Amino acid sequence: MMSVISVVSRPLWEVFYGVQKKVITVGRLLENPFKPTDVQYQEILANINKAKHDHNDHYLRCSFCNSPLYGRRRNGENRNKEQLTYFFCHNKNAKDSNIEKIESCPFYTSGANELYNSYCSDKENEWRTNSKYDVISELERSQLVLSQSIINSHFIFSNDDEVNTRRKPDIYFEDQQSNKWVVEFYRSWITTYVAYNREAFFRKQGINLLWLFPVDNRINSTAIEDYIMFGSNNSYLSIKEQHRAANNVFYFGAQQLTATQKKHELTVLAKYPIINKLGNTEFDVEFKTKEVSIFEMSLAPNERLPFAIDTKPNLISYRNDVAHHLARLRKAYSYCKTHLSYKDVPSRIVIALKDVRDSLDSFDFEFYRTQKRVKTYSLRLQSYCSRAGYNESHSRSKTAINLVTVRDLRRKLKIVPLRKFKQVDFDNFKQLGHYIPSLKITSQFIAMQQFYTELNAGIEGLNKLKQHRTKISHDLLKLRKLERRVRYYEYLPQEHINKTNELRSEQDFTLISTRTSVIVASLNAKIDAAITHSLRHDLASDIRKIRSLFHTFSHSVSSLPEDAIKLMNQSEITQALKLLRNLETVLNRAKGQLSDIRHNASKPTYIRLRNSLDVAIKNHINIVTALVSKEKELFSAQKRQEEKSQRINGLKKEFITSIEGLHEIYLSLQSLKESNGSVMQKFDLAYLQSKDAKEYTRKVNVYLDNPDCLIDSDLSYMHYTDKTSYKQFIDDYWQLLGVFQSEADAKLTFEFDVLTDKLELLNTAIRKREKNKTDLYALQLERESLLSYVKQYEFQSLHERLKRSKWHTLNRQAEALLLPSRSQTESKRGLIGDKLTNKELRNHNASVLTQIRHQEHDIRHYCSIYTDTNKGIKLNLNGSYGQLKRNASILDYEHLSNSSKLILEARLRVISDLYTEVVK
Repeated sequence: MMSVISVVSRPLWEVFYGVQKKVITVGRLLENPFKPTDVQYQEILANINKAKHDHNDHYLRCSFCNSPLYGRRRNGENRNKEQLTYFFCHNKNAKDSNIEKIESCPFYTSGANELYNSYCSDKENEWRTNSKYDVISELERSQLVLSQSIINSHFIFSNDDEVNTRRKPDIYFEDQQSNKWVVEFYRSWITTYVAYNREAFFRKQGINLLWLFPVDNRINSTAIEDYIMFGSNNSYLSIKEQHRAANNVFYFGAQQLTATQKKHELTVLAKYPIINKLGNTEFDVEFKTKEVSIFEMSLAPNERLPFAIDTKPNLISYRNDVAHHLARLRKAYSYCKTHLSYKDVPSRIVIALKDVRDSLDSFDFEFYRTQKRVKTYSLRLQSYCSRAGYNESHSRSKTAINLVTVRDLRRKLKIVPLRKFKQVDFDNFKQLGHYIPSLKITSQFIAMQQFYTELNAGIEGLNKLKQHRTKISHDLLKLRKLERRVRYYEYLPQEHINKTNELRSEQDFTLISTRTSVIVASLNAKIDAAITHSLRHDLASDIRKIRSLFHTFSHSVSSLPEDAIKLMNQSEITQALKLLRNLETVLNRAKGQLSDIRHNASKPTYIRLRNSLDVAIKNHINIVTALVSKEKELFSAQKRQEEKSQRINGLKKEFITSIEGLHEIYLSLQSLKESNGSVMQKFDLAYLQSKDAKEYTRKVNVYLDNPDCLIDSDLSYMHYTDKTSYKQFIDDYWQLLGVFQSEADAKLTFEFDVLTDKLELLNTAIRKREKNKTDLYALQLERESLLSYVKQYEFQSLHERLKRSKWHTLNRQAEALLLPSRSQTESKRGLIGDKLTNKELRNHNASVLTQIRHQEHDIRHYCSIYTDTNKGIKLNLNGSYGQLKRNASILDYEHLSNSSKLILEARLRVISDLYTEVVK
């Protein structure tokens, strides 16, 4: 037997299934350890069809775009029947399908759709999906978790009424201690801004957020792992000192799944840093890991992320070392500032200062502000050390002059406001600032450089402020013009409202004065009031239109009550259905307009209009159902009437044909009655047509006995105009046929009586030895011929009388008298009698064969001139053929030679075939 390989396409696609809209992957939906994949697939198709037929709902939906799905199955590549691929597709033809949503779905199976590849990699999706469902399975078994609280991939909405924010975590659950948890699985890279927004959202909701990363990934999610460890757990100003989190990040893999299954607690791998001091100025960071249960973690959901390992003591020790080095730096700088000048300095002091500076250069500080301060102190120490012992007077004089000039310019620039600042003074200050470093006066250069930087930043800020004020003035002018334009309209059109909001959204009034902000607020309030007034007018107009549509529908359907529908005919029902199709368009318009005002109208107004719409739709459905039911009822009645008419027409045709045929037979019987001929020949001709007459009589009686069949003018035949006259005609025919039968009965009775008398005379002659057995046999043959005629034409009464006749007694007496005696004389007489008997039988056969030849000649003649319209020829042909059959039956075949028998049988067969062919 050929084995079939089952392949599930996109097994990690998450879908909603069932009435409760539970979330499951396609792979888990189709894979059942107790059922083959094809059986499970067919059951899903049955559920899809059942939900559609019974509830007009969808059993399967996409969890990303909420669109209905349908299943497909096909062979492998090149129509390989050894492989079957099962997959699900978006149903774009469903009524509630949104084409834009479907085309934007990453799992939409279109040839041009590349969203799936950009959404996430297969490896990322596989780890995330498998880990999520493994964790859900273990949480459902854990006694520390409320199983009914576990939610898979559903939205959580914020508690803020003003800001509509929602998040869709991978898992949500609550433990027995009423702690709320959400779990996010990530293998791919996301921005720190997205991570911060998610953490802030769940902090506001009081939910513990647990980030889980794969154990074996060191590329895609490394950056976000470091951010969670050192950023999320240290930098938020909202985290108070007593709630400061430790530097933890958590992972989940196969080992953690095994540990979770053993402990029945969600177990993760915690990673945390340990700072080790290697020397006086050298430190090293070592990362360690430890498996922990989430129920062992420290929680503060409103303040921070949960953590398992407290790294705060280790971090405090590192910061104490940093503080010690900074204290030494500050003391060295204070000493230099107080005791050192432009004179010789002992070498031991210079060495000590250099040692402090060098130790700080090799130290790695954590914060930028600390690093900047240390750099400033270090440069100043370098300046003091470089100037120690330098006594050249000309250099000092030049330096003093430049310093005085720079200080004067600095003092002047500090006094003069930025808006009155002269560019020449700024250029001179810049030139002197570049000259000071060559004089090796580092501290003064730093001060001047800092002032220059601040001054330059101030000028740039002033220019930006001027540009900002220019932009604010233009935006304010546009806002004033917009406000004046809005006042010209009593009601703003919708396109003007959209354009107004678009123009206002492009304006930026940040960093403005209080007075300007008041003006902007006033103008915006006036514009908002005009827009609100217009929107309310439009809303009221839309509500009036909807109510007008409801009134039109109610007025139209008021003429279609249930009692009136029961009395309608087909044309009225057709007109009513056409009216209801038009009213359905009215209801659809009302439904569309109601959907447009849903977000603008008040909740009670919307509910009232929605209820009115539901009542109208229900009323429309009920009327359509009643009309369709009435239409079906009329159609069934019409169909029954048509079938009845068709049946009556068939009976009518048979009736006409039968009555015509019966009348022709009746006329032929009347002509036969008046014709010359023997009684038996007339009876034979009459009896040949009795079978057709019986069938005609049956069909006529069927029509006459049916109460639905009437005798109309087109059914009147000759002087028969009603059912009674037709019945009387049938009786007349059978009475006439009975006359022929009575005459034949009398004739046959007479002939049987004659044979009985002959037998009585024969007995007397036998006693006198004048007759022998041959004579008796001739009488018996003649009687047998008559008996066969009686049986053929069913003379029942005659047959009963013959049973009671004295023929049988006389025949037994004759046979007893003819018994052979013991004397030789009687034997000789017996031999002579046998010879006489044979001679008489041969004479009998010769006479019968002569009659057969004559009848054969007549039959051939009648067949040559036979036509359907000439009834006389037909009657003569039938009579001659019947007489031929009777003569053939009374022949004594024992006294015929074999050649005579063969010739006779061949001629009879030819005549029979000729007769059958002509009659048919």
